[in-house]
Amino acid sequence: MVTPKQRQQLFKDLGLKHMEENEFSVGCLPLSQLKLSVSNYDHRLTAKYGQYIKKHYVTPCALKWVSDQVGYGFFAECTLKPGDYIIEFTGKIIESFKLSKKNWSWGYRRVNDIGDFPHSTCVDSTHGGNEAGFINHSETSNNVSTQKVFFENSWHQIYVATKAIKKGEQFLINYGYWSKKQHLKINL
Repeated sequence: MVTPKQRQQLFKDLGLKHMEENEFSVGCLPLSQLKLSVSNYDHRLTAKYGQYIKKHYVTPCALKWVSDQVGYGFFAECTLKPGDYIIEFTGKIIESFKLSKKNWSWGYRRVNDIGDFPHSTCVDSTHGGNEAGFINHSETSNNVSTQKVFFENSWHQIYVATKAIKKGEQFLINYGYWSKKQHLKINL
């Protein structure tokens, strides 16, 4: 599935809501309501990637069936250089203790790190999100990483290339702690 319309149809067929941006659940305040202090490093990331977040940019990509064990994967449809923006991971911002499936989520920047919010939150894509939810795990062949970017009073979890990626290559990341906890034996 290469076109955005085809990818959105896949989401519908899988019973998922396709989301270009995050939604906040009740109890999770948008950060615009808090006083924040943002580092110089965060400002540099915002300057570099903010334009892509604002446009809901998705690098030319395809969702393809990998195997019965893995399911779908997310593949490059163009050549990328290290540091190139790929996509933002979207879903619903919820309190972490309400999360039902950790393998469909990313930790959202804790407000405790920069403000005064009493609990941690996460981006949950169990019921809705975007193509980033199909980035699979690899212990050895990972070619993307995540960055948390502060843009327009909110944190955004984005994927960027860590090495040159050729057209047709699958985007892969090491899930780290959760791969060990979930006993993922699939290594792409």
